[in-house]
Amino acid sequence: MAEGDQEPFVVSSDDPRKLFKLDGTQRERVIIKDIDFSQGVRIYNLTCDELIIDNCIFKRYLRLEHCKILSLAIRNTKFEDVLSFGWKSQIEQIYLNTVNISKSLHSYCNFTNFNCYELRTKALKLLNREGGFGENLEKVNIYLQDNEIEKTNISVVDRDIEVEVKNNTLKTFLIKETKQLSFIIKDSNKLDLVSFNDINIVQFNGLYESPIGKLELIGCGISQFTDYGERGDDDYFEENKIGEVHLNSCITVKKISLEIPRPLKLYIEECKFDKPLLISSVFKDIHVTPTNLIIGDKNSGDILIEHINVNLNFLGTNFSNITVKGSGINALEFETFVNHGKINFIDSKTALQEFIEANKHSNYLTAKDSILDQINFHFFDLNKFKYIQFINTNILGMQLFHYPVRLVNNSENLNILPCLDDERDFNINAKFTYNQFRLLAERNGDTDKSVEYRSLELNYLRRTKSNVADRMLLLLNEVSNWHGRNWLLGVFFTLIAGIISFAAYQASLRIFVFCDFNWPADYIRYIATYPKLQLDGYASNANFLTDIARLFGIIFMGYGIFQTISAFRKYGKK
Repeated sequence: MAEGDQEPFVVSSDDPRKLFKLDGTQRERVIIKDIDFSQGVRIYNLTCDELIIDNCIFKRYLRLEHCKILSLAIRNTKFEDVLSFGWKSQIEQIYLNTVNISKSLHSYCNFTNFNCYELRTKALKLLNREGGFGENLEKVNIYLQDNEIEKTNISVVDRDIEVEVKNNTLKTFLIKETKQLSFIIKDSNKLDLVSFNDINIVQFNGLYESPIGKLELIGCGISQFTDYGERGDDDYFEENKIGEVHLNSCITVKKISLEIPRPLKLYIEECKFDKPLLISSVFKDIHVTPTNLIIGDKNSGDILIEHINVNLNFLGTNFSNITVKGSGINALEFETFVNHGKINFIDSKTALQEFIEANKHSNYLTAKDSILDQINFHFFDLNKFKYIQFINTNILGMQLFHYPVRLVNNSENLNILPCLDDERDFNINAKFTYNQFRLLAERNGDTDKSVEYRSLELNYLRRTKSNVADRMLLLLNEVSNWHGRNWLLGVFFTLIAGIISFAAYQASLRIFVFCDFNWPADYIRYIATYPKLQLDGYASNANFLTDIARLFGIIFMGYGIFQTISAFRKYGKK
């Protein structure tokens, strides 16, 4: 500064062209006020302690380039083009109040404090791509209040920054490539999209102080999500909802909790949780409406989902250890999923009954094109789901205690997604699935379930056969002893085959005495002669049709006897 230069340099409506005298000068204090300037203004290489712009209108751009300013204040001013703080500038303190910028505010300078009130603009860009000057790496503070900004983009390389927002309307809010971020949310903001990219450490304070349409973190280290303590009640959180949270390629720098007071959509993909991530509900009573939780591709580390009502969807390849504990699961989906980690369901159940009744087509377990290894359902009853569907899925690696009683039939399959439109494809898939459940039951020594699943497997095998002889064979197995499950069916099949044979036998001899009280006794005597199947006194009148009736009885009664014996041995067969 020039020695003794204490008077401020004033640019006013009396002589607005004094603006062009600022280039390359050193001033203690500069005041620009009450001017309506129609030309573009570029102030170059100005050094001053304080620059004040008050009650002005700039019809074109204003640019500060290669300037070194300790304090910049802009008040009650309108810019009909662009306001820019250019490269190689250093402005320690920036203060804006009641500023209207038609296009955008671009700041590429180094700064320490940015305070902004009642700014109206399409875009705010605070980009410092060069970090600090030398060792000057102080924390950067950004405070935004009562602003309306369509798109905000903040990037301060190699600096810790603190951003606080209050009572703003911010459609798109992006912060990227920063060392450490403390993001403080006060009340009454309207935030459509908040996105953080490539930040070493992110800490949230007041996450549910304002509603957020979508919160997105990409390539970030997370140190804190939510920390409610004792504050907040049900009505409070109802007004401050978050629509979606996306975590992509993030890590946890310490154990963190994401406490969810209101249902949202949560996407997790390619994250590394070296320190556990806890996802839970804020309240003791699980909220009826479920949170949609999508666990996507290539996650690793530990995830604990506790005390929350969820629609749970697994996609891609999983390397993480996931525990679902004390939660209500309304829908469970595996889609093109391969599990290399461990997934445990402990003390969990399906969603609350009143929710299931109101949403009967959304309470289901489905899996498609997946390999479900190391998934422990020992403490979870799958039969609580209204629908269970597995499509082209390997389930031999699951651990079960409660086996599914039934899977969806073809008509139910068409009402849920994913589904198989072709009935033959559905039957082939059902046969394959029941075969795997049979093998699971055999591996666990559950003979009852093994026999049950074998009968269901053969039932669907029959439906897939195009060969009539094969279909007939499998149908006879089904009606004669339910594929080895019911010996009484074998007895009834044998007796019915005998009745048909005896009736045909009598008809061939032109004896029609079905209403005769002796007919039952004759029937007993007839089947008692098996395998001969012939009554004394009638042999001389036998004909070709008589032999056919006897042959039918010999074959099908013999088959029924064999099926009865086979069903008796259902617990001894391998």
